[in-house]
Amino acid sequence: MIQPLKTELEKLVALNHDLERHRSGAYEGIKRHLKQLEASAATLSGQTTALSTALMGSAQARGNWGEVTLRRLFGLLVNDEVSHGPNTFVQLFKTHAGPCGPWHLKVDTTVFIKNP
Repeated sequence: MIQPLKTELEKLVALNHDLERHRSGAYEGIKRHLKQLEASAATLSGQTTALSTALMGSAQARGNWGEVTLRRLFGLLVNDEVSHGPNTFVQLFKTHAGPCGPWHLKVDTTVFIKNP
């Protein structure tokens, strides 16, 4: 009667050890991901501070940053780099009900970008 009980208890102990090993491995994975997240957050914080300092420094820096941002934005909008020829006009349209029908395109924004 004691032998089957001993065998079952040994099986439970072995299962418990396996569970602990898996739990420990999972915790190590979580720790590793948290360290990567911490490093990424620190890098982002440093870059944000540098950008904020640069943008507060001069109007030229703000203008350059705005121009680069617009180039990227319009490059995504036209699904191409904004570099067609020496200068580029980009027009954004919005739809509204107009005299030509229920959906009429109207120029909402026109941006002139002088390519370097």
